[in-house]
Amino acid sequence: MDGIDKVHYTSLYFVICLIIYFTLVPFISSIFNLFNAHQISYNLEPFVDWKYQYGNYIIESLYNILLFVPFGFFFLIATKKKITLGILYGFLLSTCIEIIQPLISELRVGDISDIITNTFGTIIGLLLAYLLTRQKK
Repeated sequence: MDGIDKVHYTSLYFVICLIIYFTLVPFISSIFNLFNAHQISYNLEPFVDWKYQYGNYIIESLYNILLFVPFGFFFLIATKKKITLGILYGFLLSTCIEIIQPLISELRVGDISDIITNTFGTIIGLLLAYLLTRQKK
């Protein structure tokens, strides 16, 4: 592994840490909720917030997309794996986050819409990296 590969893998690691920080860390302080009997909520209806115009649904969706664009980008640049594998990893990372969020905080809900928008962000990042690396060849 040469120096540039190390930079790419470090960038990917940094992006994953940022994703975890922005999605889980503010709630890690309430980790003891795992042992309390609180309501654990999951929303399995896609884009219900768009349907009923809850809160800042457009901004939240854009944040979810933008949060995962760097993951997709650096995944492809660092690993040089297939785009489909990057989509799978983005989907799995997002799914794990959405499963964990309501377990550690009463204030959070696992949302299928977030998984969809995060995966879409991953796809955008993967495509940007693909286009960039294709240009270099």
